[in-house]
Amino acid sequence: TASVIDTGNVTDMGYAFRNCNALKTVTLGNTDKLTVAQYMFANCRELETLPQINLSKVSKAQYVFQNCKAIKTTPDLDLSSTTTAMNLFSGCSSLETVGKLTFTKVTSLVSMFSGCTNLKDVPVFNTSKVIGATGAFTGCDSLTDESLNNILAMCANMTVFTETKNLVNLGLTTDITSRCQSLSNYQAFRNAGWKVYNEA
Repeated sequence: TASVIDTGNVTDMGYAFRNCNALKTVTLGNTDKLTVAQYMFANCRELETLPQINLSKVSKAQYVFQNCKAIKTTPDLDLSSTTTAMNLFSGCSSLETVGKLTFTKVTSLVSMFSGCTNLKDVPVFNTSKVIGATGAFTGCDSLTDESLNNILAMCANMTVFTETKNLVNLGLTTDITSRCQSLSNYQAFRNAGWKVYNEA
């Protein structure tokens, strides 16, 4: 069994396990003081489960789990101090279900789930401060209707969004986006100024 890594006084774990290609499991101790975590597990291609980790004080969470190609689910993650979730789970091609994500300050979701080809379940999370989300769901071709409905709700809540307000900009294919037009949150999505692609 893997021993617990003593992280009780650690504030910076940026790049800590990056490129540990053969790492299958890791157990962290208390991570309550953690403030830096970018690229922490990037390219841990064999990592099968994400450890419990306190990200609540981390301001930038870009690329933390990029290319963790073996994980299928994530634990609930408190990202309440995070301003960027850019590429947070990009390339996690086995990921199917995302746990609860607590956001209060996040402004960027750019490429957050890009390349998550098996992603089915995406929860609703707070997008009220999001200004950019280009390619957030590129390659996510397995999303359930419930998840697509959640995405529509999150789009409607992006009241300060500055990019092109259409689902193709978020990376969804026209086949996927056509399903959105029959979902219950579609009208609120349209009322908020969003489109499926560049239709009138």
